[in-house]
Amino acid sequence: MLERISHIGIMVENLDQAVDHWSRAFGLEVRSRAEIEVEGIKNAFLTPPGSAEGSFFIELIAPMEEGDTTHAIPRRLAESGEGVYHLAITVDDIAATGAALTEQGLRVVELPGIAKDRAGRLVVHPKSANGVLIEILQEGG
Repeated sequence: MLERISHIGIMVENLDQAVDHWSRAFGLEVRSRAEIEVEGIKNAFLTPPGSAEGSFFIELIAPMEEGDTTHAIPRRLAESGEGVYHLAITVDDIAATGAALTEQGLRVVELPGIAKDRAGRLVVHPKSANGVLIEILQEGG
């Protein structure tokens, strides 16, 4: 059902400072940066140098606007501080995965895709996964 770990999302107060720190301290390189207005965040995906396509990423996530409490991630950052936000896992068939997880009694929430060329996403509520928010993405979609 679950194919591979895509990335771990980490909430940070200041994206530029966090990128600099993770790059210098751990030798990671920025693969991409984006602003996701629907979630009120900006992010950067980092990997070790020379990582192949489809490698595991660290996603650093920061609010687009300081003090934003209208979006879930900035609100959680304000409440809990910096730290791990989610574990993202890819699957081949998001609909079948969602159905299977729901059938097992897990609390699964459907979310729209972030990019125009991506399928929707699923989120498994932390109460269904030992306190971990799990984001499920369709591989290649």
